[in-house]
Amino acid sequence: MTWIPKAHRLTCDRTGARHLVQVATPARYHLLPDRSWPVLVVMDGQWLFGTVKDATRIMAFDKEAPEAIVVGISFDEDNPAELVRERARWYSPSAWVPPAVVGAGDIETDSAGRALELADFVEHQVLPMIEGGLRASGERWFVGHSFSALFGVRLMLDRPEMFSRLLLMSPSVWWDDRAILDIEAATNWPEELEATPRRIFISVGEDEYEAPFDMKTNAKVLLDRLRVRCPAPAEVTYAVQPGTNHSSSVFNAISSGLRWLNQS
Repeated sequence: MTWIPKAHRLTCDRTGARHLVQVATPARYHLLPDRSWPVLVVMDGQWLFGTVKDATRIMAFDKEAPEAIVVGISFDEDNPAELVRERARWYSPSAWVPPAVVGAGDIETDSAGRALELADFVEHQVLPMIEGGLRASGERWFVGHSFSALFGVRLMLDRPEMFSRLLLMSPSVWWDDRAILDIEAATNWPEELEATPRRIFISVGEDEYEAPFDMKTNAKVLLDRLRVRCPAPAEVTYAVQPGTNHSSSVFNAISSGLRWLNQS
């Protein structure tokens, strides 16, 4: 049954961190044995996998989203409080302790800033498993929200050829006095780079957090940086989801973001 995802529990070879990887193939996967499919990697799979999976299935009828292999990556953690801490540790680009209000203010400083270690896990364990075992076309999309969208920015700066289209919802640019912007400024992509992201969709809610997070302002700064960084014909856009906050904006952003990213 293509509607029931298959779950894999994986341990990162490098760090020993435990992850849950959920996989759902397109509704027509078994009906079209000669066809290959793009892969949509969804971080924060514990919250976003089901919504993205269903959105692609419904929107594909009108060709507003791709028929795709949807992969949700989660931390294998049942305790909600510890899950928040894990997100702060592994999605972040620098070693820092966030404000207590985000629920991870009690982590140790040197336990954070491990985004590139998580990137290695995605690149060297998850993607080979998916692309080696399913009929993947080689096209890859990325979906992330808040901390995991921040992870998407860090991953893109370090490995611009890894994902062709990225949906970055409410990225936590504020982390560590906007450390990701310093990383962006110090990152030089090689001139001979063959592939960079083709389309990037940045989204925030109309009622998103203000000081000290400044979600909308920081997202627009990131937008301007990426528009300069990404060479033509790449496109980067920004959308404010009306009448929504940090959590509720996700549903609008997935719909509008997938639709925009699916354009040629």
